[in-house]
Amino acid sequence: MIAALSTARGALGERYRHIFVDEFQDTDPLQAEILLLLSSASPAESDWQKIRPRPGKLFIVGDPKQSIYRFRRADVALYQDVKQMLLKRGAALENLTVSFRATPQIQGAVNAAFAPLMAEESRTQPVYAPLTPFRPAPTSQPSLVVLPVPEPYGDFGRAIDFKIDTSLPEAIGAYARWLVVESGWTVTEREAPEVRVPIRPRHICILFRRMNSFGRDVTRPYLRALEARHLPHVLVKGGSFNEREEVVAIRNLLGAIERPDDELLVFAALRGPIFALSDGALLEFRETQGSLHPFRKLKDVPKPTESVLEVSRALEVIKELHRGRNRRPIAETLAMLLAKTRAHAGIAIWPTGEQALANIMRIMDQARRYEARSGATSWTQSDNSPDFPRRC
Repeated sequence: MIAALSTARGALGERYRHIFVDEFQDTDPLQAEILLLLSSASPAESDWQKIRPRPGKLFIVGDPKQSIYRFRRADVALYQDVKQMLLKRGAALENLTVSFRATPQIQGAVNAAFAPLMAEESRTQPVYAPLTPFRPAPTSQPSLVVLPVPEPYGDFGRAIDFKIDTSLPEAIGAYARWLVVESGWTVTEREAPEVRVPIRPRHICILFRRMNSFGRDVTRPYLRALEARHLPHVLVKGGSFNEREEVVAIRNLLGAIERPDDELLVFAALRGPIFALSDGALLEFRETQGSLHPFRKLKDVPKPTESVLEVSRALEVIKELHRGRNRRPIAETLAMLLAKTRAHAGIAIWPTGEQALANIMRIMDQARRYEARSGATSWTQSDNSPDFPRRC
């Protein structure tokens, strides 16, 4: 068995003349052992910790400060051990310190913060490699701004965390609007780094240390502050997005299309901002027709009112979309729903209509990407009648 393994290792070592490893800080001990054995200059050596790699064969790139996979045995200590072992056997160390994005002022702030904390190298701590500049700083504006907290103090004159958290959203919202509307500051973009363009909302990113705190959505006050100033935005991985009116409306509509026998879901869909039917119209339909089920035929009445016909037309849309839901992607179902109801025009006149439309487009884009990954829609064909669809 040992001879067979040695033969296989030798064959693979000859087959792969160069080995390039990226993100080495995520490597576990077994993977490190395999890499070093395959790069050995001496196939007879079986102890990976005594390996001397063949010159020019092994190239490793890693950042020990990004080592976050200790739970699967990939930690800083392994990274440091392998690095020291390779350096003793003739490997060369190159520090990638040039930052092509940040300006010298930002680099200086980062260096001042981290260099004292990482001054000495150990088995569990790499030494800090200071960032070096690549491009000059703009002369017309600062590169680093410290935004003061407007109301950090409590009733007894001491700074309190919750007071800081409460006053920050409005301050950041106001600062973001000032940057876009009044500052006159400029930034560069990846497509044309030599051209400076005015700051737009897409250039601003607000980072959160956490999204939730004791069951409270931390992001919601910030979104409200941005909306109040009509700044378009996208929330990534936050709960507030799912609680927006237009998102809840789309969720209710998809639920009604999937389960038209659920009268409460159908009511929520009809009463929501897409169909926007009034309580009076829904109550009149319920009293005269007996049910909001899209597949129930209208009762014969001498002369249905316009309210009853309006509700009937909305139910007809839900029925049509339900019947075809398993033959089309979810994004297409949403597009048909918006087209049939002409919801774009109604949503556009909301105080935050532009943002609401952008969020709906985001939902459709997420649906397309989900289906592209999974190769299937969210619905399955049902063995039952259309009245009783089955959720997959």
